[in-house]
Amino acid sequence: RAIDLTSDSKIKFISARDSVQYFYTENRNKRTVFNLTDGEQKFITDFELVESIGNHFVVSKAGKKGVLNAHGKVVVPVEMETLVVNPEGQLSLLKNRKFGLYDFNQNKLIKTEFERNLVLLNNTYLIAFRDGKYGIMGWDMKSITPFEYDEVVPWQGDQVWVKQNRQWILVDFKTQEVILDKIRAFTWIRKSNTENVMRIQREIFFGVISSAKGMIIPPTFHEVINLGTGDQPFYFTEKQVEEAGIYVVIYYNAEGKLVRRQALEEEEYEKLVCDGN
Repeated sequence: RAIDLTSDSKIKFISARDSVQYFYTENRNKRTVFNLTDGEQKFITDFELVESIGNHFVVSKAGKKGVLNAHGKVVVPVEMETLVVNPEGQLSLLKNRKFGLYDFNQNKLIKTEFERNLVLLNNTYLIAFRDGKYGIMGWDMKSITPFEYDEVVPWQGDQVWVKQNRQWILVDFKTQEVILDKIRAFTWIRKSNTENVMRIQREIFFGVISSAKGMIIPPTFHEVINLGTGDQPFYFTEKQVEEAGIYVVIYYNAEGKLVRRQALEEEEYEKLVCDGN
């Protein structure tokens, strides 16, 4: 397709994350954007064109940045100091030390009113940080939970781990049902899209919980060690009977099925642990 240009028009390509898809002509500070493939005119704008992200355009004016959609409409105000594409593919926004978020696919905007980057919980809900505490809200910025948590960690579905008063609680954030509480700490054994598994500590006891299988090993053991891998765990557990000077050692498979049990005196147990290391 032929494009008519005036003698003083300039042609420039618009930078892109992958391959260049658009170019523009510039004449008297008016920029006309075209599709590189077929020459189709998209829109005309006064803003400087920084780069394209899919069918959106990062633009700037007077040192501030914003975003236009495929029709040249402003979808993120050109007031931002920084725009960064996060690992989930959304655009993290920063203005006056406050964070916001823009979702390209849903064409939804969270205003820059939060003290830290927002984290996508799913397509409907986000984890946000405001007034020194975390909470969960929708894209309409209405709170689903109070902003009263020190940390929020996604688990599965509507279940999240929240930290409050120095303890972790597994809770259904929609119903506020407490599934598990009084967890002092946890470490990840597996973290994936299909299953999350963690070693949990309640008081001085340890156990293992799975997002897919539930409680694999209840937190009643003095030690729990994964002898396998994250994908194929195999658990060594130990419970000390101080009065008898005996250690009860139990091995569990990934499903929490007992594989082997043995009672050891202190010397035997120490030798087993030393040999294992």
